[in-house]
Amino acid sequence: MHLLGFTAEATSITASLVATASAAACPVCGHPSARIHSRYIRRVSDLPWHGVAVRLDLHVHRFFCDQPTCPRQIFTQRLPGVVAPYARRTERLQAWFTAVGFAAGGEAGVRLLRALGLTTSADTLVRQIRRTPLAQRPTPRVLSVDDWSRRRGQTYGTLLVDLEAHRPVEVLPDRSAATFARWLEQHPGVEVVCRDRGGSYADGARQGAPHAVQVADRWHVVKNLMDALERGASREQRTLRAAAHAVAVAVASASSRQPTGPLSAMGPDVALSRRVSRQEHQRSERHAHRRARYEAVQHLQTKGVPLTQIAQELALDRSTVRRYAHATSCPERAERRGQPSALAPFRAYLQERWEAGEHNAQHLLAKLRSRGYTGSSTILYTLLAPWRSRPYERRGGQARRTTRVHRLSPRQTAWLLVKPSTEQSAEEQRFVQDVLERSALLAYAQQLVTTFFTVVHTRRRAVLEEWLCPRPRPAASSIWPDSLKGSDATSQPWQQA
Repeated sequence: MHLLGFTAEATSITASLVATASAAACPVCGHPSARIHSRYIRRVSDLPWHGVAVRLDLHVHRFFCDQPTCPRQIFTQRLPGVVAPYARRTERLQAWFTAVGFAAGGEAGVRLLRALGLTTSADTLVRQIRRTPLAQRPTPRVLSVDDWSRRRGQTYGTLLVDLEAHRPVEVLPDRSAATFARWLEQHPGVEVVCRDRGGSYADGARQGAPHAVQVADRWHVVKNLMDALERGASREQRTLRAAAHAVAVAVASASSRQPTGPLSAMGPDVALSRRVSRQEHQRSERHAHRRARYEAVQHLQTKGVPLTQIAQELALDRSTVRRYAHATSCPERAERRGQPSALAPFRAYLQERWEAGEHNAQHLLAKLRSRGYTGSSTILYTLLAPWRSRPYERRGGQARRTTRVHRLSPRQTAWLLVKPSTEQSAEEQRFVQDVLERSALLAYAQQLVTTFFTVVHTRRRAVLEEWLCPRPRPAASSIWPDSLKGSDATSQPWQQA
């Protein structure tokens, strides 16, 4: 290219250049030609100069193709390294757009390019990103395969990740074994396939890479171990019930503090107190908000701001502003008072029958009807609901404490057994200690699991090999069900897990 000259304007600079090559190769057949057909000017955008837009006027030739078999008779001169065919921007400007699009995206990239003196649209940057070919990466030696959900429960795909480079490699359209095997055949060189417990990926790895070693990653290994611990806890339902009841009784008998946590004896009195405290907190928040509005109105009024303007600035109704302006203190919200209940005249009689031990709602409703009650049964049921959940109930003339026990599921128990003691509440620590004292199976399992977690986190191979070695276990009579006693240790479900 030969520079002919510049033309400077207020907002742009135009540079005129001419192609100096006297011959060019046909883009279809590749035959060189020096016979010029005509000349024309290509106008393309280039990189800005100090924030000023630059345009190039490229004077290029059209040539005749003298090859008889070529379907193209006339072709235009190509300028490789400067501008692509049919492009309106130079290649280096296209590289700018691509870099900014990948770094900032569409709308943010437009704002950045506008500050650099370039004008474009967000759609242009997005199209530039999509036109960029993917970089060709070598086939990974250690390949991780797992499914991912495009639409949960309906459409799934497969994600392939290079575990040594820690970057994704490919996204397959589905999670079938044939698709995975086809990809492995097209990309030979995979030595290790890290997968989950799904059978489709195992079949695909055997078909596409039969010499590759199939392993499980740390997450799935830990998941398998936790599933085994959960199955072990599910066989100790009686132990879990006993431990939960013991903790609930201990917490309920402790008068020095209120029970908290999921293992507490969550009686209705505790739930009611929590609900009341939550309502009081919400009421205090509303009062603080109302006081802030009152003080804002008083502050603006002392400055001489009209009430109409105060209402506009604070987005309040004018009557509210007037009430706050004339009040000497923050107005309190009036308490709601409803109509008296239809059961009010019969409440004393209901209380007497309830304490006498008559808790059948239908019988109580029939007696109230005979005494002139005309209300609905729903009102009676609503009144009796909190009475049924009182912590003290009179049964047979004696008052006794009713303790509600919340028993954890086997899954919750399994995760609680491996949860660090520093993160457990007092009730959870007491529950875990009671479970381990009652069940030799769970105590032995917790020791194995926590040791394995330490090995996984620290990645010490020597400790792992020591953990895999056989070790003495509790007696079978103390940890195995009666149906499994006397069988070989290696055939136990727990040992297989």
